[in-house]
Amino acid sequence: MLHFRAVRPLSPTFHSYHAKQVLSLPMCEEYVKLLRGYQKAVVTFSAVVDALEAAASASVHLQEYKRMARYAEQAHSNAERARIELKRHAADHGCFP
Repeated sequence: MLHFRAVRPLSPTFHSYHAKQVLSLPMCEEYVKLLRGYQKAVVTFSAVVDALEAAASASVHLQEYKRMARYAEQAHSNAERARIELKRHAADHGCFP
């Protein structure tokens, strides 16, 4: 079983500023849903990469490391697929510049 450490959040100032910028842009409900899915996929990918990096510096059995690497590749594919879906929706629907 993989264990992931928490991803450090951005600073409150950075987050607040950008949240206000994003909230002022026109977005439909589907775009927001896809954006949240993309965010979740990216956070998952980041956590998997962190775990993979920790495993590389620890004494992890080669088979376990390979399994983790495959999981990281899948997480990357999921994030990329979510990004493409988000961009495609924005282009087709015109709901976000």
